[in-house]
Amino acid sequence: MQEIFSNLLALSLAALAATAVIKEHELDTDEVLPNFKNATEVVRRNLFNIIDNKIYGSRPKAVVRQILLEVADVLYKVRPNRNFPRVSRQPIKKWNLMKSAKIAEFERSTVA
Repeated sequence: MQEIFSNLLALSLAALAATAVIKEHELDTDEVLPNFKNATEVVRRNLFNIIDNKIYGSRPKAVVRQILLEVADVLYKVRPNRNFPRVSRQPIKKWNLMKSAKIAEFERSTVA
């Protein structure tokens, strides 16, 4: 249960950081959004620094500011109405098992 709740906390903080970046930079959410995976990694990497007073003392705001800056660094362009499935570009041995099914489904939908 402790691990589950720690993951939920990290995901919630990542979502909060992404939302704060959207509001702070007044991003048009139809055009660009913060990368959630990056936000999650930034929060996980810096979570201990927020809690540990020995490292930053009374400067947790500086750590939070650094987190928001790192989240704001990686944005992605929103691509609505994508007409093709996302496909991994990793070597074949690392592809997920559904890749061939996704490609076949895409090819059937484009032929029709």
